[in-house]
Amino acid sequence: MNQAFTSTSGGQDAGVLRDWLAQRDTPCPACSYNLRGSESQTCPECGAELTLSLDLANLQTSAWFVAIVSLSVGLGIDAMLGLLLVGLILLRPQRLHLVELLLVALIAIGLASFFGLRRLRYAPKRWFHQSSRGQWGLRG
Repeated sequence: MNQAFTSTSGGQDAGVLRDWLAQRDTPCPACSYNLRGSESQTCPECGAELTLSLDLANLQTSAWFVAIVSLSVGLGIDAMLGLLLVGLILLRPQRLHLVELLLVALIAIGLASFFGLRRLRYAPKRWFHQSSRGQWGLRG
């Protein structure tokens, strides 16, 4: 999830990149060659094309990924068990109180997983602006 902003104004980019490299020891992202003073939009060592861009300083997606995967797996398992329990209820004419209770519990867990996924999907700005400890729920 590397989000970057890159200017595409052609000749103006070369001047901005040249000014940036004139003042800083910046390694080439491909070969780590020091680009200080480079006059070109390509690395003189390996020929990689260079652009000047802004990235998020501390984008940590591991907690986000674990949350999405956990809720998705939980929702999938919940759906499979729910279908199995519905099948048991339909196949057996007698009342299966434990199975019905489990089905209600699975529906509740499924709804919680669904709304958790929905919240994570539609609120990434709040998530990514938290510290790493906050993302993992370790604030203290």
